[in-house]
Amino acid sequence: MANHGRSAQMNQNPFSKVHHASPPPPSSKYPKCKPFRVHTLLCFQTYMDLANPHDTAIYACYCITHLGEFTVPVITKFDPSSHITHSHIFCLHNPNSLPITKFRLLSTKCSPNGKDTQCASLNCLSDPIQALNNHLALNPPHLMLTSSPGNTQNQA
Repeated sequence: MANHGRSAQMNQNPFSKVHHASPPPPSSKYPKCKPFRVHTLLCFQTYMDLANPHDTAIYACYCITHLGEFTVPVITKFDPSSHITHSHIFCLHNPNSLPITKFRLLSTKCSPNGKDTQCASLNCLSDPIQALNNHLALNPPHLMLTSSPGNTQNQA
């Protein structure tokens, strides 16, 4: 096709270079984080009131380090047949006769049929057993539920 004596060549897809040059969208997932270290747990502890049921539940979760597996997303969705309760905590001994605490998780994203996880006393400020015992003393409902005066349905 010519216009005023000049050839007019049309690019069939004027946006093809723009389309192919655009970078892929960023992932919707968060990047993996480094694991908590004892120093991080001790920083949490300095800002928490371990006499407060809510703070105690949060600190116990962090010390045990399985936050998503121990908590319930919404309290109305708590089901004792699929979420951890006090009856799913066992005090055992390892092959060296040292005490360990075992938790039976009834279902996780990676293990729909459940799995066991365990921890042992560390005899330090970030001791998971001490944090758990403090939490259980202050929060008698299901494992990661907090209670407070006037509201016994707060979830950690």
